[in-house]
Amino acid sequence: MQFRWSLLLGLSLLVMAPSVRAERASHDIGGGLHLTVTQVRDDLLVPLRFAGPGVGISFGHAFESDVFRLESRFRVTASALFDRYGTTNAVLLPSLDLGAHRHVTSFGDTRLAVGALLSLRETVFYPIAWDDAHAYWLGVISLGPSARLTTPMGARQLALELSIPAFGLVSRPPRHRLYKVDDLVDVGFWFSRFAADPKPTSMHELQAVRLHGTWQGRGEGFRIDPFAELDVETFSEPARMVHFSILLGAEARFGL
Repeated sequence: MQFRWSLLLGLSLLVMAPSVRAERASHDIGGGLHLTVTQVRDDLLVPLRFAGPGVGISFGHAFESDVFRLESRFRVTASALFDRYGTTNAVLLPSLDLGAHRHVTSFGDTRLAVGALLSLRETVFYPIAWDDAHAYWLGVISLGPSARLTTPMGARQLALELSIPAFGLVSRPPRHRLYKVDDLVDVGFWFSRFAADPKPTSMHELQAVRLHGTWQGRGEGFRIDPFAELDVETFSEPARMVHFSILLGAEARFGL
């Protein structure tokens, strides 16, 4: 029940924000590429750390006024992971984020906005060398507080966002599976793990943080926005799974 009311509050914030009248308002859309270093450990499989490089794409839209900022972003990352024995494995990381922030105060030219982030994220780990019949996943639908800090840097601004999920629905594979193989040849399988028997959770089981920084252009027209991001999440049931990623990339954006 507590998660349901929190979800309704977050969705209300997302829906109501565009109706606020402001002196200036702008939209920008775009997409980009990024490189990543990812680490995954799932004790449901084996207590080993798997790590390696990856590449991904993203698409997003943002609306911003003097008062509110609304942003959506879809991202897919694929990485090759290696363990200490040199075996090759893989992980797919799709995500969809919907964020809403409201300006609350300024420190000179630096502005602080607070709000909420509604996030759908998956870590779908395929340990080919250890279990080629099954995937191991952490699927999360979460809602939590978020803060955005912006400070001018010449013609651009440095934008930092910090988000922490407070409540959510989490999907994990069972400890004992009653079937022999997963449907790994079905593309939909890789993008629907968040809906595989999800269960309510909160910060006592799910600990996660996302820190995103963008060297962001301002105004209308075409621009390139470099960004960096740190993602960390861990969940304790039915055995602990940990995911850690560092992303470096750039997005081509067009301001309207």
